[in-house]
Amino acid sequence: MLQKAFTNAMQLLIETYTNEEDTANPLAFPILATKEELTSLPATLIITEEFDPNRDAGERYYDNLLEAGVKAQCVRLMGATHGSLIHTKFTGHLLHQARALLVAWMSSKTFRCSPPFVTKSKL
Repeated sequence: MLQKAFTNAMQLLIETYTNEEDTANPLAFPILATKEELTSLPATLIITEEFDPNRDAGERYYDNLLEAGVKAQCVRLMGATHGSLIHTKFTGHLLHQARALLVAWMSSKTFRCSPPFVTKSKL
């Protein structure tokens, strides 16, 4: 029942914030990207949440990235709902888990940061 309520809410948001043209655009919905469009993407970390209507799409996107040859990792936060990482009054522990995952991933050899994400300055 809760999953259906979340799905209905997400559908309302999609209808509110997108137009018909957007719903076919892989920039708005990455799950729609073709294998060719995905091959040039950088290494990617996807964090999904157990009780999120977008979870399955996020995990399918991960599979699509792997099929396109993109280095990717996907982690599901158990017990988390959509928005848990934003609304942290009761879910701060999940935010800490996600941060730890992100730091570990960015510190790994999988992740290579390049401009514009890294800026150099002269001292």
